[in-house]
Amino acid sequence: MMRYSDTLYQHFRDSQRVGQLPADQPGYGSARVGEVRHGGVIELSLQVDPSHQQVADARFKAYGCGATIAAAAWVCTWLPGRCIEQVESIDAEIISRGLALPPNKVQCAVLAASAVRAALANYRDHCDPSKQPTY
Repeated sequence: MMRYSDTLYQHFRDSQRVGQLPADQPGYGSARVGEVRHGGVIELSLQVDPSHQQVADARFKAYGCGATIAAAAWVCTWLPGRCIEQVESIDAEIISRGLALPPNKVQCAVLAASAVRAALANYRDHCDPSKQPTY
């Protein structure tokens, strides 16, 4: 039987950041990564405070094993208060260490890191003035 860390169990059981942020707010970005047939899906939404260039809030919905759900929850706990440069640096190793993931569950951390990067890219696509149409 595989033994998970107490931190992983805590994030798996913690539902404080489950859900989705309102898309009509400034600084919104979201993404859906993964596929059910490959074992996991994470939907992540974040809210960036444009005046401080840091994440104000983050929410997730996840389908998959306990490690996938915990990785999404951990990331959404880690994100608020982080500047964009820190958010850009998130990778599977940081998430894996944060949760003490066993080696055979690193793909769950990869999925969570991908969700963060994709949500940040979505935020930039919507909020970058150079990408907005001019009339």
